[in-house]
Amino acid sequence: MTLNHQALALAVTLSAGLVAGCGSNEGEVTEPSFTGTMLSTAPTAEKKEAEKQAKANAKVPLSSYVMISPDEDQVILTKLLIAKSGDLFSEDETLSFLSAQYYNERDAFKKKDIAKALLPEFNTELKVLANMSYLAVPIEKVAYQEKGRSAFHMEPLRVQTYNFDLGGFPLASRYGAKDCWDSSFQNNQRISVSISGPDAPCFLPVNDEAQARSIETALQSNNLRVQGTAYMHLTARSRNLYGQVLRAKIELTHEITKERLGAFDL
Repeated sequence: MTLNHQALALAVTLSAGLVAGCGSNEGEVTEPSFTGTMLSTAPTAEKKEAEKQAKANAKVPLSSYVMISPDEDQVILTKLLIAKSGDLFSEDETLSFLSAQYYNERDAFKKKDIAKALLPEFNTELKVLANMSYLAVPIEKVAYQEKGRSAFHMEPLRVQTYNFDLGGFPLASRYGAKDCWDSSFQNNQRISVSISGPDAPCFLPVNDEAQARSIETALQSNNLRVQGTAYMHLTARSRNLYGQVLRAKIELTHEITKERLGAFDL
């Protein structure tokens, strides 16, 4: 399921228009960083917002997960944070993060006119995104700013050598964390998603010896390509995004021969 789904069509249209308004490259204009000045919020407001967040439901069908398209991920990650944070962001902060035109304007009256024109569209889109809690995130290796590829992705997990006692290949985090799913990714406004998956398996069961040998051979020759999709539940707490991996699909292929070595539903 992608953002061109009927229920999210409006969000896509608005997002595309806003990106165009900020220039062809977000890096070409001065933008506020999430680490900059922010509105102070009482702890009680944050607690109320945390309580409003829906708990993860592992039984949600995979067809209900939304995959962010490559041309949406940079801006939409910021929008997801603002949308899912309730009223923790002021109108001025929201406009400053989402509109380079508004952020760069110094004339108070022109700034007010820009706000009046943009807020209705932003509010409509944010209302849609506030209810987007289940995301399908690609697991793949992407070169930095590779054109046409999404920055909204997870780095591949490390496949470890075959464990004969367990009958398969353990998975490990690339960052040395105990939970193989522990990781994070961010956009160019430093809006990040902290990912965990304590309930998601860190193991690829392979009982067929021939298949296990093929995977082990590719692994030891550094020719094992790991890719797939992580299905996560997204929440926002205290102006931070958190993703909990509920399910995943992992595909193993040989980097050179392109032979498919295994597919796993976790």
